[in-house]
Amino acid sequence: MPTPTPTPACVAGATLAIDGYVTWGRVPVVGARIELRGEHPIGEGALFGAAVTDANGYFMLRGIDRSVRQEIDFPAQSVYLQTRYPVFPPVAACVVEHLGAAPNSFNVNKAITLKGIDAGTTVSSAPLTITWDPMPTTSVYCVSLLSNDTGNWVLAGGDCPDVPSSGEKNVGLDRSYTVPALPPGRYQFSVGAYTTGVLNGIGWGTRYFTVR
Repeated sequence: MPTPTPTPACVAGATLAIDGYVTWGRVPVVGARIELRGEHPIGEGALFGAAVTDANGYFMLRGIDRSVRQEIDFPAQSVYLQTRYPVFPPVAACVVEHLGAAPNSFNVNKAITLKGIDAGTTVSSAPLTITWDPMPTTSVYCVSLLSNDTGNWVLAGGDCPDVPSSGEKNVGLDRSYTVPALPPGRYQFSVGAYTTGVLNGIGWGTRYFTVR
């Protein structure tokens, strides 16, 4: 991570800031609102600061408070999904902490449209084929299936590039996956789109369903 630099027009001992670049893959996200908020498990925490990204996706947020847990919040807007990152305050006062250079500074995702099953639907125990629309610039799609009753992964995964989760299964550029017949229960099927050299993916889609 780059070395922190002095904050412009700094008030010594009071001004702490964090900056970075909002991107979708390698494309800057321009004119987007990004916020500094207190961490909150449900809903939104207190607002400490806000900024709008410039032509390069760059932003700077002021208002870091070491006395509370904070996060950077990119609210869902335009075609982009909400994204939150925790804040790790700079040790020294009066500096700007850098999230790093694009495209792995603050990457956001677009929604993947899933087909073949409606959200919240109930299905019988039989093979189920789920398809999805293409996501431009994708290098690989990865799928996962979680049992919401047990909290365990159902599919054998762990081979998705740059993704530490043992539950994500690499399906290459295929845009369909057939879920095997499942025992009764509640499940969550997800698809992630990833592009080479970009962390955290570029697209995400999820369906919750019940097998009777």
